[in-house]
Amino acid sequence: DCAAMDCPGAFAERIDLAIARAKNPVDRSAYRAQKAIHDLRWREAIVLLEEVAAQRPGDANVQQQLLDVAAKVVDKALMRRTLDAIWEPAQTRVDLAIVHIDWAHRAGDFPHAGEEAMQLAQIWQDNPRILYQAHRALLWAGRVADAAEILTRWQALDEDIVWSMLPPARQACAEGRRAEVENALARLTEDQISQRWHLLMLLGRKDEAAALLQPLERSGNLSALSDFLIFLHFDPAPFPSLMALLAREKIDRPPPVPLPFACPPADAAP
Repeated sequence: DCAAMDCPGAFAERIDLAIARAKNPVDRSAYRAQKAIHDLRWREAIVLLEEVAAQRPGDANVQQQLLDVAAKVVDKALMRRTLDAIWEPAQTRVDLAIVHIDWAHRAGDFPHAGEEAMQLAQIWQDNPRILYQAHRALLWAGRVADAAEILTRWQALDEDIVWSMLPPARQACAEGRRAEVENALARLTEDQISQRWHLLMLLGRKDEAAALLQPLERSGNLSALSDFLIFLHFDPAPFPSLMALLAREKIDRPPPVPLPFACPPADAAP
């Protein structure tokens, strides 16, 4: 088996067959949405995903995909409606809680997202994914002390998480401890592209962060490159293929949002 992006011909054949053999209209719309997402036709995908979500509001995977695409097209109104729709069930279903806490800050109301993150972290006290996302949401809300408390709880779980260096690095930057983040970056390997990008952005080394992703541009891996659009502080301007995609999808992306918890400049750090 191969991933859709690695074997596009095989994926196209399988998804077309799934669409043709769908057992009902909702399944057919869901498969058509997967094809639209694969082809980076996000406007079409949103229409289809909204159809599916209306019939299957409890499907966490559908809600996740809808929020992902809504974030990429910067439809914050759709994000807010989707988040509000899953807020109540997120109190009793951890899968929906994870979806909610992952995307709430991206809708732009950082104080509100921070408050919701605290509530979900209280309900799901021992879930590492909830605490990971709560920590980030609280830093976006400027609640550094609350984030530190969540980080302590998250670290106490002693979970083996791929992204384990990021929460401590974010907290260190928020507290002005730049050297710790520089050291964390030095420990990463060359193939840890996403982690290195996040740390470079925390350190304000934006030109290096953009250069790190240029191989995706040169190789035509537009799908992987477009995944960075979910980050509010990502700037697509250095990537011509991504700018062309935004224009084709009629996306008016605002300027990057500065990280409120970025490290102090090198000449200002202790």
